Amino acid sequence: MRTLLFTRGNNITPFSGLTLPTGQIGNVGLFRFTKSDPQVSLQNGATFTTLEFITATGAAAVENNLDILYFSNEQDCSVSGYRLDTAAGTLSLFQTITTLPEGYTERNTCSQIQVSASGKFLYAPNRGHNSIACASVDASTGQLTATGRVASEPIPNALSLDPQDKFLSSAGQESGRMASFSVNPDSGELTPLETYPLGNRPAWVSITELP
Repeated sequence: MRTLLFTRGNNITPFSGLTLPTGQIGNVGLFRFTKSDPQVSLQNGATFTTLEFITATGAAAVENNLDILYFSNEQDCSVSGYRLDTAAGTLSLFQTITTLPEGYTERNTCSQIQVSASGKFLYAPNRGHNSIACASVDASTGQLTATGRVASEPIPNALSLDPQDKFLSSAGQESGRMASFSVNPDSGELTPLETYPLGNRPAWVSITELP
């Protein structure tokens, strides 16, 4: 039995195969399907609703070793962690942390987030504050600890880590440029490198290995 999880984003996760939009603010829908019956049915006949914040859920990332999903709360400028019961296919909220520095009051939204391949770090772009929020991931609990932010290109709508966690790239939707960073393997700290022109309003960045 596998569980299909979907949010307002369209990210692919190892647990679900794909994610789909709910069309409802603040809701995560739980659906179930089997190999013998590919018909997708609603889990327990209901949706799972985030209770701490009634805000849009924007993107998801998976910590494979701990059966944990992290969601960026787009309008609330935060990241929430949920424990995934792989037998029942249910989620339980255990933490929410802000992506913004204390005292920041200007307009901002979150976007795509990503957990490093090592499972040690999480990164979330701030569109408005124009930064990448960084957090460490506790190896035994999945608990997030904010470790800082680094300035990026204006309106960093998308980011990508390379498969070895050595570099991170972030596309600035407003500037049409891509910022690149090196990743400290011990702390996850981002160090700015070069910026590159991409064209008007880039919406996606992906780093992959060629055969």
